[in-house]
Amino acid sequence: HTFRTDISVHVGRGLIIRCHAHEHDPYLSVDAGIQKLDTTLRRHKNRLRDHHRVDPTSLEEALEVKQRVISTDQSNENEGASNPVIIAEMATKIISMSVCEAIIHLDVSDKSFLIFKNCANNQINVVFRRPDSNIGWIDPSLTQ
Repeated sequence: HTFRTDISVHVGRGLIIRCHAHEHDPYLSVDAGIQKLDTTLRRHKNRLRDHHRVDPTSLEEALEVKQRVISTDQSNENEGASNPVIIAEMATKIISMSVCEAIIHLDVSDKSFLIFKNCANNQINVVFRRPDSNIGWIDPSLTQ
């Protein structure tokens, strides 16, 4: 009984801002989504003014990887567990950036996690949104 509005805006090289809103009225849902987009864009612009800029050359050095969506449907038990069904396969880029830039990308993209190449140590890192709304960071070089 609610309407959901999803908004995606491509704001720059390698950066897409996504927002969504739920309301009982379709017009209120669109207005709430636009308000969230406005807030997110304003916050991103302020962070860019604080000199947290993405280096354009890092986008050219991005790693090409494949992303797969695999079915977890239990009805395929006859085929065996060693042959999962691939639903979708997409190419994506892993961009080289600092941890601060990765947090900015995660914050404006409405994703639950972001995989990136840490420009400080050239290793693959992950930032993710925790259930308590804080940001987590996985860096394999810190375990050594």
